Amino acid sequence: MSIASYALTSNWPLSQTSVRWIIPDATIKQLSTHPLSQDCFPLGYGHYPSASCHQMERSSPVDHLIIYCHQGSGWLQINQQNVPVVAGDVLLLPRSIPHAYGADKANPWSIFWVHFEGKKSDVFMDYLQTTLLSAKPSPHHHYCKPCGLSSYLLAQFDQLLSVQDSGQQWQRYIYSTKLLQQLLSYLPILQTKPKSPTGINLTTLQLYMERNIHRGLTLKALAQQVNLSPSHFSRQFKALTGYAPLHYFNQLKVQRACYLLDVSDKPIAAVAQHVGFNDVYYFSRLFKQHTGIAPSQYRQLQRQSLQQEQTTPVHRPSAPSV
Repeated sequence: MSIASYALTSNWPLSQTSVRWIIPDATIKQLSTHPLSQDCFPLGYGHYPSASCHQMERSSPVDHLIIYCHQGSGWLQINQQNVPVVAGDVLLLPRSIPHAYGADKANPWSIFWVHFEGKKSDVFMDYLQTTLLSAKPSPHHHYCKPCGLSSYLLAQFDQLLSVQDSGQQWQRYIYSTKLLQQLLSYLPILQTKPKSPTGINLTTLQLYMERNIHRGLTLKALAQQVNLSPSHFSRQFKALTGYAPLHYFNQLKVQRACYLLDVSDKPIAAVAQHVGFNDVYYFSRLFKQHTGIAPSQYRQLQRQSLQQEQTTPVHRPSAPSV
């Protein structure tokens, strides 16, 4: 399949914080035939934060598209209907259905998006349209679903975007297909998550932590997100999770650092900065407290393990090289 013959994305000019990643045609052809990816694989994906003036129209789309609005608002035009889009909504835009969408002028949306294709991509789209609940029955209820704000979903999109930082090795593209399928499969589970009995919306709070993973948040700042005093918030949070709030936040930082050490060649100091630590020695001590080993040891052990897997003779389908 070739994506060069039609407009996959808009010509919206990227800001410094925006990401747009289009998978090369040659790689798409390989993904469409490899047994590990042929069922459902991405064609392109990206993140547009505060996307002022962003809009797109597709009169005859040949692939599937999902858009996740996590801030601001926007609009969708489909089947001659105008649909308002707010933070927490997921747009499901199947192939062959003409549509247009864009950011609200006064409060432009921030969105993650992914175009996808594959032998079972129709099945994935049908599954989402039939299993995701709608706010209320309407002519457009198949295309706009209120899934809410989710730190885990945000992290999944972040992981998908981070694949591009790891070079264009064939194995990374296989990994991206699995991340996509996991993301699509998670959406119905996300929508039916029960609320916390403590009154703290852990999903929204964790999303706030994920967005500020590069900062050093205080207990007071976290408590303000749920309109509680720091002491009351700390007690309720620990009752809910088993951890003190700042300890939980540092765990998220270490998890993100582990991921960056796994998939990138960033220096330890750069990884530390990415998760909010200018002092690399303090970061290393904190990392060791949570994992039992230093960041450099963690990376070395992970790469040794990967090398052993690659050198161990196993019978598997040959993967094309890119």
